[in-house]
Amino acid sequence: LFLSFTDSDGHTRIVSYDMAGTIDDPIVDSESETLRFSVEQPYPNHNGGMIGFGPDNMLWLGLGDGGAADDPGNRAQDPSTPLGKMVRLDVLGEAGEVEPEIMVSGVRDPWRWWFDTDESLWIADVGQNKIEEINRLDKQDIKGANLGWGGYDGSEPYLEGDGRRPTDAIAPIFEYTHEEGGCSLTGGPVYRGGVIPSLEGAFIFADYCAGEVRAIRVGEDGQFANEYDLRIEIDNPISFGVDASGEVYVLSQGGKILLLVNDQ
Repeated sequence: LFLSFTDSDGHTRIVSYDMAGTIDDPIVDSESETLRFSVEQPYPNHNGGMIGFGPDNMLWLGLGDGGAADDPGNRAQDPSTPLGKMVRLDVLGEAGEVEPEIMVSGVRDPWRWWFDTDESLWIADVGQNKIEEINRLDKQDIKGANLGWGGYDGSEPYLEGDGRRPTDAIAPIFEYTHEEGGCSLTGGPVYRGGVIPSLEGAFIFADYCAGEVRAIRVGEDGQFANEYDLRIEIDNPISFGVDASGEVYVLSQGGKILLLVNDQ
């Protein structure tokens, strides 16, 4: 069992616990806690980190840029820190704390990310105060990709100087502005369930302020093709989940969990 959390000092920690029992009756060995990864956080925001195993059997972690506004330490472009990056950890091949391998740079607050069945990586990156962006990277383009923060906010040039604006920045496949409604992007999964056939292959997302669940689909070229309003409203959506059948749940900060169903 792997857990990601911020400790009482606000710093990021990933720990593991040994498991016993069966799938139907799992038992967590609470005495076996082992620190697997840690990084100090300079500010109290952008400190959440989604973890999940990728198709490479590595534990992937999305880390914000450390917080404050405008990434004052330019951490998203600094290769010496995992902050502002997507990293992976070889927790199955190593014991104890492991070194992170940087896979994607130039993210601000990747809330959240998802691997699709073709091993492409979707990243929903929360913007500064104007643009929210969704990124998609094909399998072969993931390692070494740079999404451009803080030289770019979405597809628009933003900060300059201090090595902030990479020449190889990858633009998002979809973005929306705060003027259109919303304030903070919450990314979800690519739908691969069976209950809503019309959503097959679509990336589902929501906005913390707007509270509307939406989806986008890409064309054969891997670029944005269509956007859909799913006509689902939920107050302050902060995360998504997927069950063993691939069906999608939406989590509200208010405590509600909604299951997406087909109303046709």
